Amino acid sequence: MACSKIFSGDLPELLNKILQYLHHDYKTLYSCILVNRLWCRLAISLLWEDPFSINFSKLPKNYNFMDIYLHNFPSHTLFDYPSFIKRLNLKEIGFSIRSWVHNKEGSIRSWVQNKESIKGTWQALFSLFIENEVNLHSLEILDYPEYEYCDVFELILQNSNFIRNVKNFTLDFDSCKIDDNITKFLTFLCSSCNLISSFYYIFPFPPYDNHPTIEKSLSKFINSQKNLNKILIDSKFVQQIINITKPFKLKSLLLDDDDFQIDSLELLLKKSGNYLEDFGIEYSI
Repeated sequence: MACSKIFSGDLPELLNKILQYLHHDYKTLYSCILVNRLWCRLAISLLWEDPFSINFSKLPKNYNFMDIYLHNFPSHTLFDYPSFIKRLNLKEIGFSIRSWVHNKEGSIRSWVQNKESIKGTWQALFSLFIENEVNLHSLEILDYPEYEYCDVFELILQNSNFIRNVKNFTLDFDSCKIDDNITKFLTFLCSSCNLISSFYYIFPFPPYDNHPTIEKSLSKFINSQKNLNKILIDSKFVQQIINITKPFKLKSLLLDDDDFQIDSLELLLKKSGNYLEDFGIEYSI
């Protein structure tokens, strides 16, 4: 069967499936680039799905990909690199940006000057992604310096198509403060992102009594989703899941922290019992 596919012109499809097994083996993918044009094209797309998260522990640490995005694209590049982006983790992007700015401008500039360069780089990078209509599958928004993210939130709020196809979504602000940008962003998600299948949602403790807007937005957000089947959520938000009125086929549920009411947990399990395959609790240490 494999031979018939090869001779019928399906080699790219078969090769792509093989290379998927090397998804995070970056050294091997770099070697695949050198084989021929077909191997190069397929391997490049995997390497550039999320260049910010590549573990360089066994590779030379460099940020050439930042130069390609910000200085070389599109006139001096062989590929449409932004089009390969599938996953963005804002914490990892922030680390890459700060390191790139420091390497470029050194320590002779003041902290204020570097701060402005970092903000400008965030805006330039996300403007590039939005303008090139990145087809994003995973978005992870974690603890952040407020001055870095504020422009990014505004760009996303103004360009809803940027996140419309996101399937895996993480909001983890476990050690940062809740501000207007976050609450506006949660409200925005309800109308602009409804294809999420996996949702990770952690907020700092204790914000709950002081932020009813977050609870309201969370309920609306979960109700707006069409394919949601996996949730990792703070145990204090269990009631928001119980209150969902539409049919809800939750297959995987993880609770962060063990501070929950047994009665609420029983109601939750009854609601998803016919479909639930995985259940777990992450205990705080």
